Amino acid sequence: MLISNPSDRIIHLSGIHGGGKSTLIKRLAEDGFIYHNRQHPGEGLQNPLERHIRRAQRLWEDHQLEIEIATNNPDKIVLGDRCRYDYDSYSAGFHKIGWLTPEEKEIVRKTIDSYFKDIDNPRHIIFIDPPLEWVKERIQERWKMTGRVKWRENDFRYLEASYNSFKEVYANARCDVLTLTETNLEKRVKICADWIDTIRIRLENRGETPLYQPDLAICRD
Repeated sequence: MLISNPSDRIIHLSGIHGGGKSTLIKRLAEDGFIYHNRQHPGEGLQNPLERHIRRAQRLWEDHQLEIEIATNNPDKIVLGDRCRYDYDSYSAGFHKIGWLTPEEKEIVRKTIDSYFKDIDNPRHIIFIDPPLEWVKERIQERWKMTGRVKWRENDFRYLEASYNSFKEVYANARCDVLTLTETNLEKRVKICADWIDTIRIRLENRGETPLYQPDLAICRD
């Protein structure tokens, strides 16, 4: 019997910008995990509310592609880049520092809820939660290497407020969450691979399709 809902086999990686999420996903993909290589374009939008609404739409579009990948690979686990809780966390952080009014924060929540119904909510999440000072140092190192500062990320109020909001959101998350505080990349990979393997075994024990160990199939859009 095939797993009835492909969402059961999608594991989302979530967390603050600068926490090493994208690097970890790419490293896991090298070991054969399937993932959808989504992008996070700012669309040139400067207004925080407009950015949130546009990104909620893009997140939904990417989620549909992740579902498609999982449907087309019924014996494999798929890695998803971010989930709805990322935008719940960022909107709460923006509200804390006055970038969103209470009314605008509610608009963001309703927008996300309009896309993501209960059946679409994440089942399994790797919450990347390194120390805040490590994140700041990593962001500053990237500035030196690339000469590029992403949207408002040099305002560390934004980073700190969102960082704390992520912790609050995941303290109350109603799903399977691995909180990853490790900063060493290879140790991160080992921790994640072991945790993902427990999910694979759990799904197989439900009497559904055996899930293969990671191979070298990588799906990109």
